Amino acid sequence: MERNGVSDLDSVFKNLMIDEMYIRKVEIDILSLDLIEGKRILKEIINFTKENNLKYAYAWSIFNIGKLYNQEEAYECADMIFKEAYDVFEENNDINGVLSAIGGFIATKCMMQKYKEAIEWGIKGIDMAEKHKNIERLLAIKGNISKLYMEIEQYDKALEVLIETDEIPLVGNISNRMVLNINRVTCEIEENKLDKALQNLESIKSYVDNIPIFNVKWLIEKSKISARQGKLKEAENEILKAFDISEELNLYEIIDEVKIYLSDIYFYKKEYYKVIDILKSIEKNIERSNILRLRTKLYNDLNISYKEINDYKNAYNYFEKYVSLKDEIKNIQNTTEVSLLDAKKEYMSKKDYKLLYEENKLMLEIGKKIISSITLGDIFKVISREINKVIKHDGIEIVAYDNKSKSYKIELAIEENNVVELKESKILDDTLIKYSIDNKEEIIINDIFKEYYHYIKDIERYNKFVAERYPKWKNESNSNSAMIIPIIIKNNVIGCISVYSYESNAYAMKDLVRFKILSAYIGIALENSKLYKEVEYNANYDALTNIYNRRRSIYKINKIRNNIDKISGKYYLAMIDIDNFKKINDVYGHNAGDKILVEVSKLIKENIDKKDILGRYGGEEFILVFDGKNDYIKILEDIRIKIENLKIKYQDSLISVTVSIGVEELYDSSRTLEENVSIADKKLYKAKNTTKNLVVY
Repeated sequence: MERNGVSDLDSVFKNLMIDEMYIRKVEIDILSLDLIEGKRILKEIINFTKENNLKYAYAWSIFNIGKLYNQEEAYECADMIFKEAYDVFEENNDINGVLSAIGGFIATKCMMQKYKEAIEWGIKGIDMAEKHKNIERLLAIKGNISKLYMEIEQYDKALEVLIETDEIPLVGNISNRMVLNINRVTCEIEENKLDKALQNLESIKSYVDNIPIFNVKWLIEKSKISARQGKLKEAENEILKAFDISEELNLYEIIDEVKIYLSDIYFYKKEYYKVIDILKSIEKNIERSNILRLRTKLYNDLNISYKEINDYKNAYNYFEKYVSLKDEIKNIQNTTEVSLLDAKKEYMSKKDYKLLYEENKLMLEIGKKIISSITLGDIFKVISREINKVIKHDGIEIVAYDNKSKSYKIELAIEENNVVELKESKILDDTLIKYSIDNKEEIIINDIFKEYYHYIKDIERYNKFVAERYPKWKNESNSNSAMIIPIIIKNNVIGCISVYSYESNAYAMKDLVRFKILSAYIGIALENSKLYKEVEYNANYDALTNIYNRRRSIYKINKIRNNIDKISGKYYLAMIDIDNFKKINDVYGHNAGDKILVEVSKLIKENIDKKDILGRYGGEEFILVFDGKNDYIKILEDIRIKIENLKIKYQDSLISVTVSIGVEELYDSSRTLEENVSIADKKLYKAKNTTKNLVVY
């Protein structure tokens, strides 16, 4: 969405008349604008939706303008708007909207010091979100509850709520991830867990640039960490950048908070007069906003600063304000409502643990079966068979991801218990799967046509792609519910697994918990399979040239030798040695020698049939067994001449090499393989002891 321009709004209006849900696609763009522009656009949309009786779009539009008033610290106005949105949502049975309004109530009631009401709405929201399996709103409500705990300085409890969200998929728009992580970082800083705070802050760095309010909050938290680590210059640069963004985009609700943490820099520098000047300039604004944690910090910092400059009268005045406010916070912490919220938090936590405990035996049993499988085929068979025991589905899909090439490949597709043969294994660039892998996010959707906009920009394009590429595959285009889990090993995504259901509302939180556990086992199994392949490969191939090693060459040659009587035509065994190889190593170094071995082996391989056998016999010597029915002399002469004409670039040099070759017909019972090799070797040494660059037959 453009930041201005009626033409863009005309397009929004046109789309809203076709599909009211389009409002959810544009709301993130609107909320990323500065407050003045965002409110202007939303007011125009509200008028349009009201005039055209678009109740769904109208409710979401007023809800979003309520969020903007909340950002302006106009809490009473925001609260009234949320109430109107709540009533419209409830009238139209829009549970997602009702829960969103509840999240708004928690925030406004908290800021208005109406903690009892905020807690009551929080408990109601949690119950409703769980009942309706609305994970997105459950996350948002938990984020608001953590904020409530933070406001009354119970950072440890806020952190417990936020840590619990690790077991919930971060579904919905990106603001969920931002709020939860920023709140978590704030708590970790207060609990002096700076390493964890920095780690969590870095995990969202790539997301904040496009959302100014979160960019500013990110910079505030980063500055707080830098200051505590003694990096004052770095901290000052970060907080000044936050200040510039806030002023440029009129982010009124956060400018004063930025100034408070700017004063911190001068506090650490012991420049107390500067601290006092900044804090006095925003004192009335902070008191008017009534944000307890900011008021507490303001009074405490002014108390200490005045004391440091020996102004004890003012120091005592702010000390009294600080103590009074701390007592007020203590009284709130001891209220019945907070106790009820604590009990609810504990109940939810125990319920989650109980669920894990009860299902542990079954999941462990399935996990062992998955892990014990070595080949991909066996792993997929176990998955397709065992997953039915724990998750209802109509289809399964496993996608592999290669981080080096940034490529995605469908490894397995199952529909209604049958493996789907796919002609095309690549995936479209706009899919749930790609979103899950790229963002390392679990996805749970219970109505894909109402929730797709969080992840897919154009669902019609995707459905068309599926129909054209996979005409016999119904999974995604016919599914209404889906769960997608990234498969992560050592913080690296190696793919994802997804299940689909044709039914709506097919999946609940317990299904996600099971699926996450399964994905961990699957990740281990896939990694084991990869390691098994690597071990198997290393046992049979030369690590430098990627052709057979000596042991595997002999095994493969003996297989041919034992069947020569049954094969029409003749096979020949050639021993190939690079001439003057020691001299090359002495002049250019061993790295140059390695490159020559690679290039020579590559050339030989390109000039023989796939069924022929080429191996590194030792050092600079290769063994080749090939079908000679196509004029074996010409085959070897061509290889010799092409190597002679090969110019191998190494650093600033072009290196020329030649090879000597000894060849002998491969016999079966009349000679052992060692005897065949010995005869070919003697001819090789004859070539090397005459002119070199020669084939001796």
